[in-house]
Amino acid sequence: LELGSRAGGNMIPVQLSDASGVDLVAANVLCAMGENPGDLSWDSAKCEGAYATYVLHSGVDGVFRGVEKSEAVASHVYREVIYKQPGEPVEAFDGANKALGIEFLRFADEAEMGVMLEGVSNEIRPIVEPA
Repeated sequence: LELGSRAGGNMIPVQLSDASGVDLVAANVLCAMGENPGDLSWDSAKCEGAYATYVLHSGVDGVFRGVEKSEAVASHVYREVIYKQPGEPVEAFDGANKALGIEFLRFADEAEMGVMLEGVSNEIRPIVEPA
C-alpha cells in the first residue's frame, strides 16, 4: 500500500479497491489522520478478471457532445467518470489536466484485455465538435 497525499492518479486507487474489495482510498485517509485503517489484506486469487482504465481525451479543441462506445467494449465498462458536460469546451489532450474522464474496464482475463486494449481508442471515443 502506497501512502501519499495523492495515492496515484487517474483514479487507480478506486480501481484497485474495486478489484480487491478493500477500500484503499479510505485506508489512505485514515493513515493520513494517524488512525488504524484496519485489515488491508486480500486474497489475490479471489480477484476475478483483469482490470484497466482508459483516460478519455480529445485530439482537437472543440465542444464536448458525449461519449461513443462500441458494443464490443461497452459490456466491459463497469464505471465511468466524465468530467465534462455536453456543450462544454474541451482542449486537445497534452496532459492529465485536459482529460475528459476515466473509463473503468473489466475483462475475463489478461488475454482478452490485451486484445481489446490494442484498439481501445477506436472502441471508446469522445464526441467533440471541432472549434
